[in-house]
Amino acid sequence: MQRTNATLALILLCVCGLITQSCLKTSSTIIAHQDGSATVVDTVLFPKMVMEFLKGFSTAFDSTANTTNEETLFADSTFLTQASSMGEGVTFREKKDLEIDSMIGYVATFNARSINRLKMDKNSFHSKMGSMNEQPEQSAGKTYALFSYADGTLTINNPMLAVEPNEMDDTTSQDAQMEQLDMAAGMLKDMHVAMRVRVDGTIISTNASFVSGSELTLMEFHFGELLDSLKKNPEIFSMMKGIRNQQPGQLEQAMNKLGRGARFETQPTITVRFR
Repeated sequence: MQRTNATLALILLCVCGLITQSCLKTSSTIIAHQDGSATVVDTVLFPKMVMEFLKGFSTAFDSTANTTNEETLFADSTFLTQASSMGEGVTFREKKDLEIDSMIGYVATFNARSINRLKMDKNSFHSKMGSMNEQPEQSAGKTYALFSYADGTLTINNPMLAVEPNEMDDTTSQDAQMEQLDMAAGMLKDMHVAMRVRVDGTIISTNASFVSGSELTLMEFHFGELLDSLKKNPEIFSMMKGIRNQQPGQLEQAMNKLGRGARFETQPTITVRFR
C-alpha cells in the first residue's frame, strides 16, 4: 500500500509540475549595494488550484498527515536549502506569503555578504522547485550568473548565452509548427519568468541592452506575448528550429526580434558603473 501511495504521489507531482509551470509567474531581482553586499528578492506565484489539489491528495491517502504540500514547499527549510546553493555567505532573511487574484506564492529575501561570491542559476525556477530533493550530481550542469564588484563597477557574466542542445525538429511543416504553437498557447499563455539586476544607486554607464532606471534585465519572457509573436512571425520560429550548431547569443538574438514577449541580454559580459 505504501509503495502504491508513493507511486501515485510521484505521478501527481509530475502532473502538478506541468500545471504549475502553465501559469507560473516568477522573478529574481539581485540588488547590488555600494558596500559590495547584495540582496536577492525572489517572487513566485502559481495557481491556488494546484495547492488545493495537492492538499486534497495528501489527506486522501494519509488522513493522519498534519503538514500540507503548501506548508512543505513554503517552509523555512526550503529557503535555507536554497540559500546554501547560492554561494558562500548567502543567508535566508525572510519569506512573506503572497496572494494575488487566483494566484498564491511568496516573496523570499536573501542576504549575500559579498556579491562576488553570489551565484544565480539561470534556470532558477526549476532550482527552487527541486531544492528539496535535488541530488548533488544534478547541479553539475547548471549555468550561473556570477558577479564581480570593485571600485564602483559591477561586472556580470551572462548565463543566458550558455549554448544548450537544440532538440527541435527542423523538418516540421509550417502548418504543424502553427499547431504546436496553438497547443503551447493553451498551456503557457500566462507564464512569466524574469531575472533582473538592480544597483543601489545611480547608473553612470553600462553596456547592458535593457535598462530602466537603476535596473537591468538579463532575461524576461511573457509566454503569451511570445507565442503570439511567433504565430505572427513563423519565419523566426523556423529559423530558431534550424539553429543546430548554436553560437553564443544566436538563439537569444532571434528571440529578441519577437518584440515585448522576450528580452534576452546578449552581451557576454555586462558592466555597470554606479554611485
